[in-house]
Amino acid sequence: MSSRIVALRYLARCYIDAQQLRISIQLRMQRLVEQGYSRDDPLIKMMERWVERWKSLEQQILDEAAEYFEGTPLWQWCLRVKGLGRVAALMFYGYIDPYKATTAGKALAYTGLTPESKLRAGVKARFNPLLKGRFGYLIPRNVIMKRDPYYYPIYLAKKEYYLKKRGFEEFARNPRLCPRYEECMRRLAAKAQRLGRPMKHPACLAHADGMARRFLARILLSHATELMRLGEGLPVDNFKSHRNYIPPKPEGFTGTEPWFQRILENLREGRRERTAAD
Repeated sequence: MSSRIVALRYLARCYIDAQQLRISIQLRMQRLVEQGYSRDDPLIKMMERWVERWKSLEQQILDEAAEYFEGTPLWQWCLRVKGLGRVAALMFYGYIDPYKATTAGKALAYTGLTPESKLRAGVKARFNPLLKGRFGYLIPRNVIMKRDPYYYPIYLAKKEYYLKKRGFEEFARNPRLCPRYEECMRRLAAKAQRLGRPMKHPACLAHADGMARRFLARILLSHATELMRLGEGLPVDNFKSHRNYIPPKPEGFTGTEPWFQRILENLREGRRERTAAD
């Protein structure tokens, strides 16, 4: 492992520690307000100053960490992708080991973005739950909210595939048509009983959206890992060998490229076809 990767890994953990402490102070401050403390109380004002100091430290860590990865393929890609940026770059560098992640599957397994990655009572998780939340939810959510012109259409195309080709649009009209209807109903009934509330209807449209978001999360993590390996001079043949390989967002991308339109068409139709970005 290179010295730069080691340094960034420690920096990422320092950033997370600072962020978590700042959030914990904010939560405690909110609880004091809920218990009747005024926003003008000296104690609340003191805690607000602490929060500002930790925010400043978070910013300082980001600024100084940028010196280590500025100009790398991953850094340049994070700047090109709307919704990513320095925080995402630091998270990728801090928690993904490009020397061990020789395939996209290994990175996905470590971060809990595989179908088998589920928490089970009494069984030690083989993935990092913290990373599953960050890489599986926060990062793709930010990209979707910013509507990046490369990854947002990929997400929409995959969602259309689930709705049209996999039948979730039809299942929403008649949930009994879904092959997992009984399983879904048992899960909804158990949750309603556990929370003491009426049972909800099957959320078929939400399921399609959730699967599309998870697909985007896997694509983003795969691209980040590929670019990290590229920056370290490591081979990336395993990433490009898949028949349905989608390349990372290239520099100068406009959205009108024929190869990209072909990728979107393949996603909508569910075709597994290699499409080169010439």
